[in-house]
Amino acid sequence: MENPRLSASDAAFGTGYNVLPIWKDRLDPKTLVTTPNSDVIYAMSYVDLSETGPLVFDAPPDMQGILLDFWQRPIPVDGGKYFGDVGFAGPDHGRGGKFLILPPGYDGDVPEGYFVYRSGTNNVFIFLRSFFKDPKNLAPAVELIERAQIYPLNTPQAERKPMQFPNASGVPANMLPRDDFSAFEQLKWLVDREGKHLASADGLGLLANVGLIARKPFKPDAATKSMLNAAAKTAYKTSRVIGLQDGVAGESYKVWADRQWINPVNNAKGASTKLIRVSGFSPTTIRSAPEWYRRSQGRGQPMRSPSTMRMARRCLASTRIKSRCHPTSRQIFSGL
Repeated sequence: MENPRLSASDAAFGTGYNVLPIWKDRLDPKTLVTTPNSDVIYAMSYVDLSETGPLVFDAPPDMQGILLDFWQRPIPVDGGKYFGDVGFAGPDHGRGGKFLILPPGYDGDVPEGYFVYRSGTNNVFIFLRSFFKDPKNLAPAVELIERAQIYPLNTPQAERKPMQFPNASGVPANMLPRDDFSAFEQLKWLVDREGKHLASADGLGLLANVGLIARKPFKPDAATKSMLNAAAKTAYKTSRVIGLQDGVAGESYKVWADRQWINPVNNAKGASTKLIRVSGFSPTTIRSAPEWYRRSQGRGQPMRSPSTMRMARRCLASTRIKSRCHPTSRQIFSGL
C-alpha cells in the first residue's frame, strides 16, 4: 500500500493536484523513503481523482517515472502494452506527452490525443525522475521537471491552479510504511477516501472486522488499540522473517541449487500469486538493497552489517550476475 498523504507529504509540502515537490538538491537523509538514490532528481506527488475527476499529466520529455494506484500497482494503459510507466519506458518513449488518468469505473467519453491510464483507486502516486549530467549543475534537470503540468481534464485553462514546485531537499519527511497503530489509522483514511473501490467485498469485510468501515467512526478502546499496535509490529517483523526464507511451502526460490542466490519475486515458478512471499518482498528488497539476490558465502546465513556491504560489493563484482542496483540502506538484516 502506498503511504497515505496524511503521513508526510501533505504536512510538509501542502495539498492539491498542482503541488509537485521536487528534490532540487537531490535526496538526503532527512527524507525517509524506500529506494532513495542520489544520482537523479526526484519529484513525487499524490493526487485524488475523487476531488478532480479525470486528471491530465502533461509530461516533458527525457524523464522516467511511473503512475501507481494506492495498492502500489502500476496503472494499466489502454492498449494493454504498458503498465504505469511514463517517459523512456512508457508509451511516449521519452518524448513526453499528455497522460490522462481516469478514476475507478470511469465510463465517460475519452478524448483523443492522450495516453489513457485507468486507475483502480482514486488516489494516485506520481513518481518522476530526471537526469543530470553534472552533479555540480542540477538546474537543467530541475527545470525539466518544472515544465510538467497537472490539471483536471474538465477545468478551463483560466481556472486551473498554477503549478507549485516546492523544494523537498532538506525537509524532514517520513514516507516509510508504519509498523504500529498508526498503520490502521492510515488504512482508515484510505477506506474513507476509496470506499468500495479499495478492495473486493471480502477484503472490505476483513477491514470491517477491525472497525475499518468507510465513513464510520474508528475509535478503538485502549485494549483494542494496544492489540492492533502489537499486530502491526508483529506483521512487519513476520514479513521480514518470511523474506529471509529460501522458499515457501517446500518450494525453493534459489536461482541455482548449489548457490545461495535467491529470486525474491519468484516470477518463473508458475502463474499463481504466493501471498506469503509477497508479504516478505518489500521489507527484504526495496528497504534493504543491495541484498536482493545474495545471502552469503558458505551455508547461506543472512549477511550482517558492517561486513554486509563489503561482501555484497565483492559478490556483485565477481559473480556472473550483473547488477545495476545501488545500495539504499546500510541497516541490513541486523535481527528482529
